[in-house]
Amino acid sequence: MKRGIFHSCSLLLVLILVAPVVAESPTLAELKKAQEQTREHLDKMIAATVGIHLEDSSGSGVIVSEDGYILTAAHVIMIPGDIFDVELSDGRRVKAKSLGMDHEWDAGLAKIQVDDKWPHVKMSKEKPKAGEWCLATGHPGGIFKDRKPPLRLGRILVVGDGTDPLAGLQTDATVYPGDSGGPLFNLKGEVIGIHSNIGLDVLENQHVPVEIYQKKWDDFVASKEFGEPYDPDAFEWSSLLDLIPDSIYGLYDVIASWFIDAPDYYGLAKDSAETLASVESLTTPLERSIVDVLADEKAVAVGLAVSRRGQVLTKLSVLKGELHCLVDDEPLTAKIVAKNEAHDLALLQIEDAPRLKPVTFADKAPQPGAWLVTPDIDASPLSLGIVSNAVTKVEPTSPPRGAMKVEVADADDGGVHIKRVIFGGPASKAGIRVDDTLIEFDGKKLADAEALFKQMEKTKPGQEVGVKVKRADKELDVKLQLVLFVDEDEEYSGHLSERRAGFPAVFAHDTAIIPQACGSPVLDLDGKIVGVNIARAGRVTTYAIPAEELQKIVPKLVQQAKRNERKTPQKAPAEKPMPASEQKDKQPANPVPAPMAP
Repeated sequence: MKRGIFHSCSLLLVLILVAPVVAESPTLAELKKAQEQTREHLDKMIAATVGIHLEDSSGSGVIVSEDGYILTAAHVIMIPGDIFDVELSDGRRVKAKSLGMDHEWDAGLAKIQVDDKWPHVKMSKEKPKAGEWCLATGHPGGIFKDRKPPLRLGRILVVGDGTDPLAGLQTDATVYPGDSGGPLFNLKGEVIGIHSNIGLDVLENQHVPVEIYQKKWDDFVASKEFGEPYDPDAFEWSSLLDLIPDSIYGLYDVIASWFIDAPDYYGLAKDSAETLASVESLTTPLERSIVDVLADEKAVAVGLAVSRRGQVLTKLSVLKGELHCLVDDEPLTAKIVAKNEAHDLALLQIEDAPRLKPVTFADKAPQPGAWLVTPDIDASPLSLGIVSNAVTKVEPTSPPRGAMKVEVADADDGGVHIKRVIFGGPASKAGIRVDDTLIEFDGKKLADAEALFKQMEKTKPGQEVGVKVKRADKELDVKLQLVLFVDEDEEYSGHLSERRAGFPAVFAHDTAIIPQACGSPVLDLDGKIVGVNIARAGRVTTYAIPAEELQKIVPKLVQQAKRNERKTPQKAPAEKPMPASEQKDKQPANPVPAPMAP
C-alpha cells in the first residue's frame, strides 16, 4: 500500500477552503435494504478477490473476467511480463502474468496463466456518486491461510472527474498495507475502484477509478506501460514530517481543533451525525445500561450492566488502580468481583449500587456482511460498521520488543549500513547518523542487517544497550535506550488496545473505535446485542466477543462473584451510638475507673 501524501495539515486546509457537503440521512429501512444487497453479492465478491504473492511482499487484486484478467495496482506488480503466484479465497494458488499498467494512475492489469473458468465480478459502467455506499475487500496486513478477504463498509467521499491521478476516488472504507490492488465495490457487487494509497486518517482511503481500466483496456492487454514506476526509496516531501518534533505536532493539533469539531468531514462519512441519526432508535433503549469505567480517574473502558444491582461487564486488562464507574455524571466506587482472563473480561460491582438496566444478548453471532452499530456511553450511536470475518480464535502475539528508530541495509564491507535516522528516536538522541555502520550490538558483532534483526528480537522497550559505530575511519562506542517497537504501518491505525490478541473466540468488524470504547455493546440492525467490543486491533479491525460466548461467560462470572462474596469475611455491623436519654439508665452500678495517665 502506497502512503499518500495526505496528512492532517492538508485536511485542515481542505476543511477551511471547501464548503461541507452533507448527505441526506438514510432511513433504517434503507440501511436494512443495503445490508441485504451486501449479503446477496458477498460470496461472489469474496470469491473474485485474490491475493498476489511477490518475492518480498504481497498485495491484492480482483478477477473481472471468466478467463482470468485481474485488476490490481501498478505499484503491486511494478513491471510488465513478471510471473507471480495468485491465491484465491478458496486456497488455490495459480500462476499469473503482469500485463500493462499506468504508474501515474497506479492502475495495473494481470492475467492468470491457467485455462479455466474463474470466479469473477463485473466492472461498473456507472460512475459512482459522493454519498453512495461502498464495500472494500483485499488482504490487509498480508495473506493469511485461515482468513478470507475481510469486508469493509464505507461511503464515497470524493469523486474526481477522471483527469487527475491525485484526485480519483476517496472513501471511508478503511484499507491498509496489503490491500493494495484490491477491489472497491458498489452495492450491486460491481467493481468501482482499486485500492491505491492511504493517509493517516481513517477517512483517507484512495482508490483508482475503474473507468481508467476501461479506457485503457486494450493498451493494458497489450502490455503497454505509462509513466514511471513508484520508487519507495525515492525522496518524498512527506518524509520531512519525520523531522518535525512532537511538540510542533502537539501545537498543530491544538490549532487544528479550533477549526475541526469532528473527523467526519463533508458530512458524507458513515459515522457522520446525518448518517448515525438513522440508527438512533436502536441505541436509545440502552440508556442506564452503559457506564464509563475509570481507573485512577482516567476513562479506560466502557461497562455494560448485566444485573440491576450494579454489576457491570467490562475489559479486564485496563483495570489498574482505583476503579470507578461514572453513572449520572457521578463517579461511584467499583471493585472487580470476578474475572475471565482468557476473554479479557471482568465483572465489576458498583458500591452503593445505582439502579441500572441489565442487557440481554442475542442467541447468535452476526455473520460476515451484517451491518453493525456501536453506541456511545450516552446510548447515542457512535459508529457504523460491518462484520468482516466470522468468529475465530486469535492467537497471542509475541511480547513487545525494543526499537532504535532507524532504517538499515547490509553494509558493503560487513556490518549494518544506516540509511535513515528517525528524528527524536533513540539512535537520533545518541548521535548516530545516516551512513554510519553498526558493527556491534550489545557486545555481539554484526555480520549484516539480519543479524541485527535477530538481536533486536531479544530486546525489551526501555532496555539500555551499547552499540559500536564505524564512522569514516573512527569507531565510536554509543549507549542508547530502546523504545517500544511499533510497525511503521501501525502509524496509520491510530491508538490500539494494549491487549489486542490472544482471544478464544471473537469476530472481526471494521468499526473504528478508540481503545477506551472497548467493553461497549455491538448491535445489529434489529437492535439486538450481538457482541461486546474487546480490542481495537488495527486500522481495519476491531474484535468483539460474540453473543453466544457471552451467554456462557456472564452467568459464570456472576456465580464466581457470589462464591467470592461468601468466602470474604463479613465485617460486624458497627454499633449505633446510644441516645443520651438512655445512657443514664444503662450506666453500670459500679462504674469501672478510668485508667491512670502514665
